[in-house]
Amino acid sequence: VMNSKIDDANIRNDEIYHDTKDQLTVLDNMHLEILNHSRVINKMIYILKAYHQVMHDNMAQNSRTESVFSSLFNTLFQYLKLSCALSEIKDAINLAVQRMNQLHQAVEDLAANRMTSNLLPPHQFLEVLKSVKQVIPPPAKLFLDVKLENLHSFYKFAIIKSYATETQLRVLIKLPLKNDN
Repeated sequence: VMNSKIDDANIRNDEIYHDTKDQLTVLDNMHLEILNHSRVINKMIYILKAYHQVMHDNMAQNSRTESVFSSLFNTLFQYLKLSCALSEIKDAINLAVQRMNQLHQAVEDLAANRMTSNLLPPHQFLEVLKSVKQVIPPPAKLFLDVKLENLHSFYKFAIIKSYATETQLRVLIKLPLKNDN
């Protein structure tokens, strides 16, 4: 009985030893797997840190590039504003030169006692003729009917004189009249 108990104890001891050995093997395997996983995780962390640094560097570069582009855009915008202002000044100067040429031509026409569209544009001359027609006492009247088709003849036959006051330049227009009598 004792022998049998000792045998049972030895069998149990062997079983416990084998179970312990199996458990140690499993633990060693788990430990190796944990070490491998830890290495993989550490590599991933290293890669992520490197990627994060690259992303951070790229973001900083993008920020600098954006700042440069913003500065260039502002410079371009200022240049365009300046260009528009210069274009407006150029147009104003061209208009002033054109008006000065018209004034010079009008003064030359005035000095030559010639009535031209430089002195009085056609639509204004037509209005003046209509007003004159209303105040001419009958039986006298203008030598032609006052209409657009006859305006060239009115310019051709009008004789002008001018005189200046302290504040004005006055132009007198002499037009031929006819009398139906």
